[in-house]
Formats: sequence, C-alpha cells, structure tokens
Amino acid sequence: MGQLNKNPAEPQAPPDEMDEFQGTVDSSFTSQKDPVAFWVYNKLRWPRLARMALDIYGIPPTEADNERLYSRMGDMVIKKRNHLSAAIIRAIQCLRQWDEDEIIAWRPQ
Repeated sequence: MGQLNKNPAEPQAPPDEMDEFQGTVDSSFTSQKDPVAFWVYNKLRWPRLARMALDIYGIPPTEADNERLYSRMGDMVIKKRNHLSAAIIRAIQCLRQWDEDEIIAWRPQ
C-alpha cells in the first residue's frame, strides 16, 4: 500500500534530435559527399531527422521533369485515346522511360 501514495516518476520527454545533431562535433561531417547516404547511415541515431531529410532529398530540384512528363502525357492522351485507363497510361509512361534510359531493349537492332 505504501507504493500507492508515492508520486510516479514523470515521463521524460524524448531527446531533441535537432539539438543533439547540431551539438555533435564530428570531423567526418565535413568530408561527406552524399547527403542521402549520410542520412541512411545515421537513421538509427537520428530517426526523425533522417526521415525528414530523406523526404526532402526525395523532392526533385526542378519541375523540368514534371513538366516534361505532363507534356508527354498530353501528347499521348488525345481525343482519340481519351478512354485509356490510368493504369495503362502509367504502364506506357514507365515503359517509355525505361526505353529512354536503355533499361529495356525491345526495338530491333
């Protein structure tokens, strides 16, 4: 019964990853060339920061690729082909990109 009268220990707030990261002095940080590899390597040490950094690095730096894709979609989906399903359009665009990147070779040589 004596334990019921004691105040339970207050839960501790999780450590602030940003404060810890900014307070870290590590000479290897300055020689780091690939920020994505850095955050993948340190995702256990700073899981929230790594998730946020990898989300940010996943954003294309320009909209040129998006604009190019949108333009290509407009070339493909015309009045005569307006009944194509979204799945078919995605598949065609994927195959087109693989062809451009020479991932697949389907054309006669």
